[in-house]
Amino acid sequence: MKLILFCTAILLLSGYPGSAQSLPVIRAQSTNADIRDGLHFRKGYWYIMPEKKPDRYYAELPGKPHRVIFYTDIDSISFDVAYGGVYNFVILLNNKDSCYIQIVAAPKTIIGFTSDLHSNSQTPDTIPFTIGKNNKLFIKGIINQSDSLNFQFDLGSSYSILKSESIKKANIKLDSAARDGESVSSHNQLSIAGLRWDSIQFHQYDRNMSGREDGLLGNSLFQNKILEINYDRKWIIIHDTLPAMDTSYSRHEMILLDGVVPMMQASLATRDTSCTTWFIFDTGDSGNAWIDDSTASRFQLYRGVTKIIRWGDRVIVKIPEFRIANSSFFNVSAILAKRGTHSQDVSLLGNSLLKRFNVVLDNRNGIIYLKPNSLMSEPYDNTVLLIYGGITVAVLALFILILIIRSISRKRKLKQNEYPEPDYS
Repeated sequence: MKLILFCTAILLLSGYPGSAQSLPVIRAQSTNADIRDGLHFRKGYWYIMPEKKPDRYYAELPGKPHRVIFYTDIDSISFDVAYGGVYNFVILLNNKDSCYIQIVAAPKTIIGFTSDLHSNSQTPDTIPFTIGKNNKLFIKGIINQSDSLNFQFDLGSSYSILKSESIKKANIKLDSAARDGESVSSHNQLSIAGLRWDSIQFHQYDRNMSGREDGLLGNSLFQNKILEINYDRKWIIIHDTLPAMDTSYSRHEMILLDGVVPMMQASLATRDTSCTTWFIFDTGDSGNAWIDDSTASRFQLYRGVTKIIRWGDRVIVKIPEFRIANSSFFNVSAILAKRGTHSQDVSLLGNSLLKRFNVVLDNRNGIIYLKPNSLMSEPYDNTVLLIYGGITVAVLALFILILIIRSISRKRKLKQNEYPEPDYS
């Protein structure tokens, strides 16, 4: 694998090979293109930029041979990609601008680690975790020889994150900015349970966190590994080969969004319809599920559900049935994005449901294995209902208090007008 990565790096560093005349050409009149990367269809994902030479697209599951297709508004091209391959073509925009595209079947970056406990890479490494009352996973770690820090293990996160208030605790320096404007710190050392990562990049970010954690860590640390999450033992186990599994595990296809964030298919049924679609496997979400408005509209999910609370751009509903792997969950609370909000491109499953399965995540071959565990019979966590219900009650209470204060103030003014103070002048 290292030799393949080295050869791929040489190809990338050598620039774009050949001339446009020797490369396959497709045409486009719009600057937006769709991509089908194996099982993953990405509507409008690619923006055609003639100024980039080349503009690189990294296959999401480079270790698994599959087909990648680019669709412009008037043309298309496909490649059967294999690990280490580099595939070049040209998009001719409006018959005048040549856009050089390169599909790379290798990870954009691999963040390797070393183990202080053993030197044999075939021996699995183990990280203990705890489960918070909010269903999230927490692990302990150290950055740059800092004191112990508390991290949320969030498979829904594309990169490693630190909160603003934890920057000083972690002994890091912010030295650059990401494309979305976030501050970034490069070249940090991360230590967790005897494992050590060097030159880790951390983004400064404050959303999706509370006082419980200093930051988020996710699948970007284990892109070329097989990751096991065992809720019965409260262990995260990192493997180099697929572990032995009994027949109670079920096998499912997986997408790695941008090569990092796992997605799997799940099914749901309302009183009127049923559907199967892709969801982010989000251990960092404390609820049951979030369904984006495009999915809800496409499958007509706004009908046939019980609406509980409307709040901002979301609607809290009860889904009659959710089916994950071979297990069904009934009358599950979930969030539907309001119609037309375009809140996000994908739906997600939260850890209130996902914690009920022990997981083996094969990042190399795009397969996820699930086995019901000892948490399967726990009551569904309606954290979403509690939070938004509490907010709604608080707002109503404040509104009533304002009405009472206004009423008292009005009565006082009426009394003053009825019995005016005498004029002694």
